[in-house]
Amino acid sequence: MDENDTKIKIDLQNKKSEYGWQMAMDNFFLKATPKIFEWIGWVIVLGGLYYVANLTSSDVVNTAYFILLFFTFYYFQGFFYSFEFHRLPFISSEKWRRTFSLLISGTMTFLIMVFIQKLIIQVSGVI
Repeated sequence: MDENDTKIKIDLQNKKSEYGWQMAMDNFFLKATPKIFEWIGWVIVLGGLYYVANLTSSDVVNTAYFILLFFTFYYFQGFFYSFEFHRLPFISSEKWRRTFSLLISGTMTFLIMVFIQKLIIQVSGVI
């Protein structure tokens, strides 16, 4: 499999008709919504493990929680690094485009993990 087969190209200056944008939005939400609900399930499982680890002080459960959190981080890193941003304003060099694209993806990974960790703490408080 070629590396470019796994990349999702995002053109920030793409010009579409109203119909084209509506189709793009429909396709996005049809694909994104099931994925988000899948991720919410992950947060609930991690929240349950976090709760049990804090309740029991079990090293086994705590280790399982951190291993799953580690896998979750690398999943999101791989997921967001698959996005490749094109035609960024004020960036004409391919080297800088790739660098900035990686920076955007890395920032998205960091922010989603912070958000997930806060959700995990909230979920574990409800259980």
